[in-house]
Amino acid sequence: MASGNLSPIRSLNTLILFSISVLLLYLLGVNVSNDAESYKSLWFRLHDTDFTNAVYTERLEISSLFIYWALSQWFSPGITFFIVGLSALSIKFYLFRRYLLSPSCAWLIYISIYLHLLDANQIRAALAVCFILYALIADIHGKSYLILAFTACLFHYSGLIIILFYFTPIPLIGLAVVAVASSLFDSFTASSALIGITLSHLSGHDPGQVYLTSSIFLAQSVMSVACGYCWKRLSEAQKKGAFLLMSGTVFYIVFHSNPIFAHRLREISLLGLFPLLFLGNRKLTYAFLLIWSCTAFIAAYNLWLVIDELRLAV
Repeated sequence: MASGNLSPIRSLNTLILFSISVLLLYLLGVNVSNDAESYKSLWFRLHDTDFTNAVYTERLEISSLFIYWALSQWFSPGITFFIVGLSALSIKFYLFRRYLLSPSCAWLIYISIYLHLLDANQIRAALAVCFILYALIADIHGKSYLILAFTACLFHYSGLIIILFYFTPIPLIGLAVVAVASSLFDSFTASSALIGITLSHLSGHDPGQVYLTSSIFLAQSVMSVACGYCWKRLSEAQKKGAFLLMSGTVFYIVFHSNPIFAHRLREISLLGLFPLLFLGNRKLTYAFLLIWSCTAFIAAYNLWLVIDELRLAV
């Protein structure tokens, strides 16, 4: 009897939460998106051209390019941008409701940290993150990571980060591999101007300089240490999230002279918070209290930035 009464209430709460998210997506996309103008320019280049020509002229991942090209034939620049962002947002909302414990709480954290960064801004990365998130929270193993990484890269190169989950059982070796591989890649891109320019173009808006003393990075560093401290008590899904968080800390340090990679990879690595906090053993130990505190700070900080941007723009 009680559960039957609760079901409609949960459905209504879910509808309200999603509706608010869509409204915020629209407001952010219209008023504060850094990448909206570049996608508007892309729309004008793609509109009324054939897809083969678009492939030869645009340096974008093939699946993202096809989706944007197809939509641009039917919709205006603003609506095309909004539909792609809404599609990515809707998929992630479903994944949260399907897999996570306390999905509404998890979703509030997501929209505070990521809505303005991904779904209302870096919409190609937002599509790739759907696959990254699925790889994090679903019960998958082995070749599935490779398949998901390949598929995600068809939307945005950041999908390669899924490969990291192969190293979850050997975290220390995995972090060493991340550090060495990142250093070699950073040196390679620095020595090739063409590759550096291409990757910068694919990354979108320049996020600014790297500051190892920034409060967000320090909060993530604290969480990484806490994850290492409680590693043995974590479930498999939580370990994937913890390893992604720790890898993000390493990425940010190694790519200190390459702000685009440092910020993008650190931002995506925060997705590790969701399996860490909303799957497996969630007993409130001192380590988890520290992780929760840092998460609350990062979410509040990003939310304050968004509100301030909206206030100035509206």
